[in-house]
Amino acid sequence: MKELCYGSVCSGIEAASIAWEPLGMRPAWFAEIESFPSAVLAHRWPHVANLGDMTKLAKKVLAGEIESPDVLVGGTPCQAFSIAGLRGGLDDERGALTLKYVELANAIDDKRAESFLKPAVIVWENVPGVLSSADNAFGCFLAGLAGEDVPFEPGDRPESGKSNAFWRWDGKTGCHVPKWPQCGCIYGPQRKVAWRILDAQYFGVAQRRRRVFVVASARTDLDPATVLFEFEGVRRNIAPSRGEGKETTRYTSDIAIRSCDDTNIVAMAHGQGGAEIKTDNSAPTLTCNHEAPIVLLGDGRMRRLTPVECERLQGFPDGHTLIPTEKRKKVSSDELAYLRKNSPDLNEEEAAMLAADGPRYKAIGNSMAIPVMRWIGERITKAACRQNEGRETKERKVKPAAEFERSIFKWAGGKFGVLEQIFRYLPEGKRLIEPFVGGGAVFMNAGYQENLLNDVNADLINFYKTLQREAHSLITLAHRFFQDYNTQEGFLAVRNAFNKQVYDDLHRAAAFLFLNRHCFNGLTRYNQAGEFNVGYGKYKTPYFPLQEMEAFLGAEGRSEFVCGDFAAVIEAAGEGDVIFCDPPYEPLPNTE
Repeated sequence: MKELCYGSVCSGIEAASIAWEPLGMRPAWFAEIESFPSAVLAHRWPHVANLGDMTKLAKKVLAGEIESPDVLVGGTPCQAFSIAGLRGGLDDERGALTLKYVELANAIDDKRAESFLKPAVIVWENVPGVLSSADNAFGCFLAGLAGEDVPFEPGDRPESGKSNAFWRWDGKTGCHVPKWPQCGCIYGPQRKVAWRILDAQYFGVAQRRRRVFVVASARTDLDPATVLFEFEGVRRNIAPSRGEGKETTRYTSDIAIRSCDDTNIVAMAHGQGGAEIKTDNSAPTLTCNHEAPIVLLGDGRMRRLTPVECERLQGFPDGHTLIPTEKRKKVSSDELAYLRKNSPDLNEEEAAMLAADGPRYKAIGNSMAIPVMRWIGERITKAACRQNEGRETKERKVKPAAEFERSIFKWAGGKFGVLEQIFRYLPEGKRLIEPFVGGGAVFMNAGYQENLLNDVNADLINFYKTLQREAHSLITLAHRFFQDYNTQEGFLAVRNAFNKQVYDDLHRAAAFLFLNRHCFNGLTRYNQAGEFNVGYGKYKTPYFPLQEMEAFLGAEGRSEFVCGDFAAVIEAAGEGDVIFCDPPYEPLPNTE
């Protein structure tokens, strides 16, 4: 299997790398601007570039200055942003980082498409509060990833002043506040998106850390829902029996020890009010917002929770954030003795140059739980590996001629009538590449396990990709076009809307099929302005290709559709690929 590489933004101290490198994944680059986490990255991964400001990465990706990775991972702040800004490049300060994250994901996919690589997998993490933010930031983010033009909403809004399962009425602001479910998935025109709240305590660490994880991708062979959702049975670890923690205004919580020889430990942070105290041997959520935490032991003694113990609660190796720095600090005899437990030869001067506890606590609290990230990484690599299984050359399964599937479209130069002759010359191989796919009769019947299919006609490729992504919606909508517009006036109305670019991808795909099946002689022709200009065909009952679309869905499982230069598609061929070329015909000299 090909090694997966990933790009990390808002990298922090790189939970993703600690989790994913043992799985065979490789970091392509990091993007972190804070000084201490950047120092940790430079110390632990000196061979990986830290690109700094993530808002500048999209342009670098498109320019080919940095790698376009297989996976993009990060945890940007989630604030509402203008979907119009995403479409038209407008700035919205409230959601700049969220907007830039989506723009970066789009840039990576666009750049990968130039080399006919599969789209990236997007992984994003945030706090559960994002599901109920008053500005519907999560709906904006989902829409941006999915490729929609307006923000998603969790459900129908009730009347003003009322609440329902999807919206809560906020009397103070006089507005509805969204209540997104803890898990879900959306199939948009650009990507499939899934989200789920995962709690670190079920993954082998004694910390109650609930976080929202989003996985998205435009890949046709990888469904984010299969990464985040478990269909195979009971989940991994069972949390021990625990009661609810008591709350007090005297202490703040959010940090606890993972294990200790003493019993009945209670963990808390101090310096703020509104904390919870836990007596169930679990830790509340580690955050970056508290002073040094303390631990109350069973016999009443108190001590600080060490940075190493906080690292363990997140699943990091001991001392991950204990790095040399340029700033000297005072070291007490107790601290020196503690450090020498792991480094017996450490002298006082060396200890004085090690990182202070404060930045370590903050960086650890800002990070992600390693076991959760490892689980997600395992699911991604498993899904990618599953799609690469069977890449060895296997015998093609070609149907008898009587069972050949016809093309969805009426297409000039279609090869349905000569498939038997063509198949005599097509060898065995891993993948079929068609630089001029046209009506698709060859790939639908050739029996190859994978197909790379290109055509210069963007409307044709949009139809195929939309049928892959939204088959039921497209078939239903196209059938309605056939029923409602089979008159000359209806045909011209659809053609006019098609040429004025008023349709979204789904409606444009349905309109393209309608025009192809209703226009004169099934021609596909555009004028110099790029307008479809074939006239009405006056057919009484044009054929609706339902059976052909169903056959396509059975044949397209590992098909990648692209719209570009035929030469670049041919150059993408590798060992074991089979290329079938059926280019447009040039008239012979001195002939009509």
